[in-house]
Amino acid sequence: MLKKEGALLRLAAMEQVQNEDKLKNFEKQFSRLQAIVQELESETLALEKGMALYREGMLCSKDCREMLENAKHQLQKWQNGEEASLQLEIEDTVRAQSASDDSIPFSLSRKKLLLLVAELRSQDETMASQLDALFSRRRQLVEDFLAGAVRDSAVPETLARAMNYSLLAGGKRLRPVLCLTCASLCCEAEAKVLPFACALEMIHTYSLIHDDLPAMDNDDLRRGKPSNHKVFGEACALLAGDGLLTDAFACACQADVPPERLVAALAELARAAGSAGMVGGQQMDMECTGRDNVDLEHLRALHAKKTGALLRAACTCGALLAGAEESLYARIASFGQELGVAFQIVDDILDEISDPAVLGKPVHSDREQHKATYPALVGLEKSREFASEHVRLAVRALEGLAGEDARELCSLARYTLERVV
Repeated sequence: MLKKEGALLRLAAMEQVQNEDKLKNFEKQFSRLQAIVQELESETLALEKGMALYREGMLCSKDCREMLENAKHQLQKWQNGEEASLQLEIEDTVRAQSASDDSIPFSLSRKKLLLLVAELRSQDETMASQLDALFSRRRQLVEDFLAGAVRDSAVPETLARAMNYSLLAGGKRLRPVLCLTCASLCCEAEAKVLPFACALEMIHTYSLIHDDLPAMDNDDLRRGKPSNHKVFGEACALLAGDGLLTDAFACACQADVPPERLVAALAELARAAGSAGMVGGQQMDMECTGRDNVDLEHLRALHAKKTGALLRAACTCGALLAGAEESLYARIASFGQELGVAFQIVDDILDEISDPAVLGKPVHSDREQHKATYPALVGLEKSREFASEHVRLAVRALEGLAGEDARELCSLARYTLERVV
């Protein structure tokens, strides 16, 4: 039995090598993955090196899982009574291999194979849990605040319900968490900037309501629920977005920081959300829809406004509210800018490869509407390379900064990339 299993595993490994020339044998890949995990646990690890190791580790993990799945498939074929056909397959492969001087050392027992499968799954679950734990506490602060953000009795009941329907529909809350984390990095208390951070989410939510309208992107699903206009009608959805945008600035003014800092942050936020930022980017997006002559430079400019501006502002406003020194502000701004680019590229990729139940919104809508996207312009693999490079640059911008907040920001950047690795 062990002889047959060894042959099956040998076949699985050989097939992987033939399909992926760059892969080493499984044992070497798995040993490298274990070494990477140990290096990442070091408290003295430099941020840029950590990012490189994380990327390599994700690829090693992916390679190992693919090889294991292939081996398991071969074992299942044998166990399901296909031994005869499989034996011929093994013999053909071995004969072909015997004509070459190459050999593939791959001596794993079935017990060891199953243990490795379990260990890989455990590592995946641990990694996901750790990434989520890094920002879950601040995300909960945001959720608690937003729950009471639209409670003014003077707001008409239907309008309030429409505003809260989208505002409290969940989501990553990435923008307010970025604001809180950047403020904390610059030594400002979270509670003092929390209202401003939540204003960012209100503005983001308004943009989603308007983007989904038939006159814009015409999407029926958002955050796993029917879009606002599908529930409340187009007119009310417009007003709900207007209300969230306008009320956001009143909310932001509740930040407990010196007036000069608040004014600077409010101006930054208005520029990012306005006609030279997010709104202007949406206009560019509509003008590019259906066009075949959009080049990479124009696409980058479009997304820098449409998506990148508010993400960058989430970071820079946190720094401004905390009174960050100019040099630190510049590094945070660079981080936010690179993260914004990476986030949009990943969003474009997810529209191509994800599932509506996972993504919480329609997929393939960009392609169907002939939107200008990175995958449409350069393909999926090149898009992944671009996203990886911008995440690397984001992490590099914070290199040398110590403490929990710097690590959290880098983890948020890595999380963005991990969604499409």
